[in-house]
Amino acid sequence: MKQTSRRSAVFMAAVFMAVTLAGCSGNSSSSSGRQPVTPNYVNGYLGTANIRNATVYAVPVNVQGQPGTELDKLNQQVYLGEVTSSDVQGYYRVRVAQQDIGKAMVLIVQGKDAGTTTAVCELTLGCADGWAYKQAKDVASDFSLTAAVGNVQNNTRININWLTHLAADHAYTSYIDDDDDDDNDNGNGQATTPTEGMFTPFTIERGNIWLSRQFGLSDVVSVRPIAPSEMHNDPGLSAVIRQEGILYGLLLAAGQQLALDADQNEVEWLRDVVAQQRQLGGQLYLNNSSGFSMAALYQAALGIAEQHQQRLQSSSLAVPPQLPAVIEILRNQANQLSALAEGTRSDIRVDAAEINNWVDRFKQAEEFLTDLNQRLLNFSGDDPKTCGLYTGDDCVNSFVDPAYVEKTVDYYDGLEALYRKVGPGLDIAVERLRDHALDFIRCLNGATCISANFNATAKTYSVDRLTLTVKGVLVGLDGEVAGKFNAFDVEITGTQTVSYVNGNGERQTLYVAYQPVKNAGTNTESKARLRLVYNNAFTQPPLTAVDDGSGILPSGYTEALGFDLEWPLVEITFNGEQETLDFYLAAKLIGVKDALEPTSLYHYNLTELSLRTRVQGEPLGSFNEQGVSGDLRNQAELTFSLKPNNAANYYSPTPWPRSADYFQAREGFVADDTTPVRETGLFRYRLLDNQSIVLSATEAGVETRVTANYLEIETPGLGINRFELFTTDDQKMLRKCSIERDEDGRSRELKKICTSPNSVVDDFDLIKDLINGEEDYLGLFAIPGRGAYKPDFPASIDWSDDDDVVIDGILRASFVQGLDQLNLRVAHELVDMVNNVATRAPRAIVNVRVNRPTVDNWEVAIAAGYDYDYLVDVLPTGTRAQSLYLSYLVRDLGGQGDKRFFTELGSLIVFRGGVKLFTNDEKGESIGVTLASRVDYELGDESTPCGYANRDQLVAVAGSCDAVGYITFRNALVAVIREERGVYVARFSDGRFIVLGV
Repeated sequence: MKQTSRRSAVFMAAVFMAVTLAGCSGNSSSSSGRQPVTPNYVNGYLGTANIRNATVYAVPVNVQGQPGTELDKLNQQVYLGEVTSSDVQGYYRVRVAQQDIGKAMVLIVQGKDAGTTTAVCELTLGCADGWAYKQAKDVASDFSLTAAVGNVQNNTRININWLTHLAADHAYTSYIDDDDDDDNDNGNGQATTPTEGMFTPFTIERGNIWLSRQFGLSDVVSVRPIAPSEMHNDPGLSAVIRQEGILYGLLLAAGQQLALDADQNEVEWLRDVVAQQRQLGGQLYLNNSSGFSMAALYQAALGIAEQHQQRLQSSSLAVPPQLPAVIEILRNQANQLSALAEGTRSDIRVDAAEINNWVDRFKQAEEFLTDLNQRLLNFSGDDPKTCGLYTGDDCVNSFVDPAYVEKTVDYYDGLEALYRKVGPGLDIAVERLRDHALDFIRCLNGATCISANFNATAKTYSVDRLTLTVKGVLVGLDGEVAGKFNAFDVEITGTQTVSYVNGNGERQTLYVAYQPVKNAGTNTESKARLRLVYNNAFTQPPLTAVDDGSGILPSGYTEALGFDLEWPLVEITFNGEQETLDFYLAAKLIGVKDALEPTSLYHYNLTELSLRTRVQGEPLGSFNEQGVSGDLRNQAELTFSLKPNNAANYYSPTPWPRSADYFQAREGFVADDTTPVRETGLFRYRLLDNQSIVLSATEAGVETRVTANYLEIETPGLGINRFELFTTDDQKMLRKCSIERDEDGRSRELKKICTSPNSVVDDFDLIKDLINGEEDYLGLFAIPGRGAYKPDFPASIDWSDDDDVVIDGILRASFVQGLDQLNLRVAHELVDMVNNVATRAPRAIVNVRVNRPTVDNWEVAIAAGYDYDYLVDVLPTGTRAQSLYLSYLVRDLGGQGDKRFFTELGSLIVFRGGVKLFTNDEKGESIGVTLASRVDYELGDESTPCGYANRDQLVAVAGSCDAVGYITFRNALVAVIREERGVYVARFSDGRFIVLGV
């Protein structure tokens, strides 16, 4: 049995709940007395968020199960409840009276009498009656849509569209046995004739679940549809929710296409769909040549999706990463439905017991969260009373099967031991490869080298069963110059044999094969290579050297501007041929010099790193699944990518990258207001008035000139910035230009590159406002290798002629390397052996994404899944899956003076398949829950813990901590989390509560 600490290290058992809930910590407090009444609202989108300026009624259901009405002052019957209008984004928010909370409610949308309610066409080829793409057109006079919920709560999301209209109609429709209804085969005891019924919480929730299943959506009411015409905009949703929103929006937009095909307006078309649903007792035709069918709907949605994908790809708009997956879903559904026999109907069923349980969201949420809390606390089965290991009635559930944890830990322990054996051999292989490449370059340049390995005619280098070749490459140049190149690829092919003694004193042999990879769609292939990039062009790679610490470049040698390493496929075989490892590796390094030290040598920073490696064990059995056969073996795959920021500006203390180079400034160049770093004579400036400058010029050189005052600031060796102040069209303007000077020091007007001018006040002055003003018009000036400096102007400034005035610069911001993006994925597939019979064990996967541009600004997202079938974006899902997605964001909002304000946002999404808490189905059901938190606070001198990022510093200003968390269960906001008396308490809207984390 493994030690508890080891198992926890593998699975990080408590971190998921702890990090999210830590963000909810603040000061606990209690109070009594009358509290102000907080108004309640519901909100949502109309159509695909394309219905504008429509009237929205929030109508409570009366005791007869009908939308409540009353007589107004004119003795006209009007709806009870509140009313609002949708905005230009198709969004509405309407108030709900406190007495209606927890009850059934119907949302009704109608067009306004003035004819100002419009809908936007979502079809790229246009809708009916000349209605163009993205054009807003008046809705029909009898336009109306509905949606209903059985238990309305504050902040409930209730979208209203033709799918929710079908759900509400199904909820309201009753069926009777009518002798006169020959069409529905009545008079035989079968109640199949539709008639008006009533709204009840039961029928409403049944209707919503019914239509959700009919169209494959998690919740037809609360899922936010994303309009096809707006899918390129990031809606701020998680990837999983965004994918479903895109699918939902395409299905809704397909209604416009089917109405167009039927030569109907949307109201007429929807009326026919409602009639079909009633005629078929709540079912719809899956495939039918006349009227509505699901096959036609999915085919239309697929066409709309592909047209919008083509539109986005041909423009500068972003294609949402979820769109290809949605297109694949639509294509599969369209194909499957179209293959069904003519007249095939859907067969949706919703059991009454499901409704009775589903309606009571709060009871279920409490039970589910209590169970989940226990499982997350005992994530990997560390508790000695874990169910499965302990058979008592008081056993404790775990999130992951403890036996699987044991197996996984053993497997990764084995991989770690294996790497300890293989690692020394890999180090030797890389060192030898580096030495071979350097010796190859020496041979090419006629320097001392191992000439027996060099073929001067073919210009190849062969050694150790490897062959090295070299070819010139143009990188960033317009064209070849006299057969010269500014980059060279040293390509590697062959299999390297490395014999060595491993850490256990055993002799080991590695076979490292550098395999070429064919490039898709071409007859070319990529080989393992090392690319050297230079500032100048050469006929062959020159003798190359890197700073060895002396700061002196050897005579006759050249520095490389950068290195680019790519090994598309490397296969490593060891332990005979029983176990193999293959990997892809790519890395890019950029050279940085101290811009103010001309003799400084390049030090290299990492700009990109990508690694994928796969380890396969020996065959343990075989499989044959759906006509596909193969070996069963333990295998794991790791994918890693890294992209730092500020790599082109940071001058590291050593020639090669180190982990210690991140999140810290270069020594001696730390910006500090108390002891500022000053660079003597860093800038030169000239201040001139009443000068004729070029405002604009045509390609033919025709100039438009104005009279201006300007300030030029030169950083010797780096460039000149000019700030021009002039008047045009009676408006004083200020713009910034990059400018060159000729040999005599005169500015070249036609060579300057300028930003768009900004208007300033009439009395704006270059000295008073630009140089000495409170608003920072000048900004800072970047000096690569050091930091960003501010010119230190003298107290007295005079207008000069063409004389340059030398001034110092003060370091105001240090260059620090951070992480623009780090991605890590680890997945494995293991094999269970029982009585020498091999079967698949559950799969597991972990995805990690980190963004940390600075020390105090970071975001981390972790997705982990066990026993999953497939991935929906990064979230592992399936009928038995146990998975979660944790994200946490920290932002330093800055402040004024010594004040610093922080905000922290946390989110935890848990997906559990096979849950049997609320169903008797032996397969259970899939349930998701979301915990979200937000914390805002100010750092100060008080000992008040708040948030997660700075919690250990105990420096939140008393009274500044605003921390709260929210729980969403089955797409409904059900509880609020706060810290009370040192524990985390989730309080439900109906008065229930549970204590989390214990």
